[in-house]
Amino acid sequence: MCTPSARQNRPGLLWVGTIAVLCVCVCAAHATITVEEARIIAQAHTSTSLDSAEAFADDIGDGLVMATFRVNDGDNWVETVRVELTQGQFAGLSRPRPEGTPTLTPLQCLAYAQAEAQVQMGEIAENLTWTAEPIVPGEVLCKGQGPAVGSPPRPGLSPSCDVNVSTVDGTIVHYSHEIPEGEQPITPTVSPEQAGQIAIEAVGIEGTTVRGDPELHQQAGALLWLVNVGLPSADDAIVCLISATTGGVVQVAWPHSAPPGDAKPASQAVTAPQTPPAPTRATLPPGVTEPPESGSERAGVPMVPVIALVLLLCAAGGLVLLRRRR
Repeated sequence: MCTPSARQNRPGLLWVGTIAVLCVCVCAAHATITVEEARIIAQAHTSTSLDSAEAFADDIGDGLVMATFRVNDGDNWVETVRVELTQGQFAGLSRPRPEGTPTLTPLQCLAYAQAEAQVQMGEIAENLTWTAEPIVPGEVLCKGQGPAVGSPPRPGLSPSCDVNVSTVDGTIVHYSHEIPEGEQPITPTVSPEQAGQIAIEAVGIEGTTVRGDPELHQQAGALLWLVNVGLPSADDAIVCLISATTGGVVQVAWPHSAPPGDAKPASQAVTAPQTPPAPTRATLPPGVTEPPESGSERAGVPMVPVIALVLLLCAAGGLVLLRRRR
């Protein structure tokens, strides 16, 4: 038989149990794979033995954690393989650039890149269209892209692969690929002409013009126009990322360490979006960074509703306990 004290404590115990269940649910939503599980994923993407590879885990922002497996042969670095822990995805591999006299043509380097992609991506690599372009002395960037998707077509919704190949001996200096799953094309509400005008206003220098046609990119729910704005007296271009759904300026990347003195301050250069900006985590061009997201959403789980629910339940539990005491 329960005593009056035990009966009075029942709501409190029930409340504690409810909070415990909620905490478990929230923690499960943020659960990530372990470093050892990441090692298995990394091993599947390389022929190098990772059994004794040094492992590092680093927070790279936006709620993402990167595991890096570094393979050494004595004092020499052999290879680095990276796996994103939060989503359990292969993120790329790197090898040191070999020294020597370049002997391979871009076409020969492309053959090495395609062979590596076949190993890493399987049959998906067979449907990629490839280009090969020398980027630095002794290295060729080979890019594979699946069929464009959407209207207008945009990369980011089909498989892609980037492979840096040494012209010395065909060594894969760097490898990464993306295989999107199930993301549907987003309809742009900002035209390329509007994006170009917004980019020019964001740069804020008289005489600037849009070079080429703006390019539409989509990935992870973000739809962006990439606009190259040319300076009137320079060969370099300023890369502007404009949201294709809100018209907001996501990023302005200057070709030098700092913008010229007659450029608009950042606060004036940004066009305020009319609606909340699209989610970030889009694939941005080299040299472009994006500001870190707030901690209100991690690993695809919206935290604000969870926090609100916890506070509401806390308030309800407090009222129950107060009434019992009376």
